[in-house]
Amino acid sequence: MSNSETEKNREGGGIQTYSGHVISPLWPNKDTIKVVDIAHGLGFMCRFAGQSSEFYSVAQHCVIMARWFRKRNKLVSARYALVHEAAEGLGMMDMPHPIKYLKEMRPYKVLESSYQTSLYRRFGLMDEPPKEVKELDTRICAAEAKVLMNPIPSYATDVETGDLVIKPYKDIMRAKREFLKEFAILFPNEEMH
Repeated sequence: MSNSETEKNREGGGIQTYSGHVISPLWPNKDTIKVVDIAHGLGFMCRFAGQSSEFYSVAQHCVIMARWFRKRNKLVSARYALVHEAAEGLGMMDMPHPIKYLKEMRPYKVLESSYQTSLYRRFGLMDEPPKEVKELDTRICAAEAKVLMNPIPSYATDVETGDLVIKPYKDIMRAKREFLKEFAILFPNEEMH
């Protein structure tokens, strides 16, 4: 990438992705949104701002949710669940809820929401995920906290987690591979590169 391209990316808020494309949350170009970049970014991003007892990626979080819905033959919800954190994998980062929902963070939330909507559309989904995806996201967050945080945060103690099993992958690259496998099943007509 030339110096002028680097400067242009900086001015436009763009980042270079793993595959070498440049993407901006302000002006996403559907041609530069690649699932391999989402999987890579989420696979290397640790939940709970990295403050967990062991590495547990956002990609694994998404895969567990998608497979939970797919197992129940809820394929639309499974699709949303798999890509519901795509904006985080492409530059927005996984921000912990206590910080993300501060009133001072409203501009960040607006940008993230707009970016995530464009990513849903890129993969043929509507603007908002089904309510059950948000509900499972809350439950799985509690299940993850019960396994990965010590002491267990108060928000996780009263949430019924049921059949959600959280077991972090030992191989850091596995989450990326599993995300791409799940994507191929749920979005069979999409390019993987």
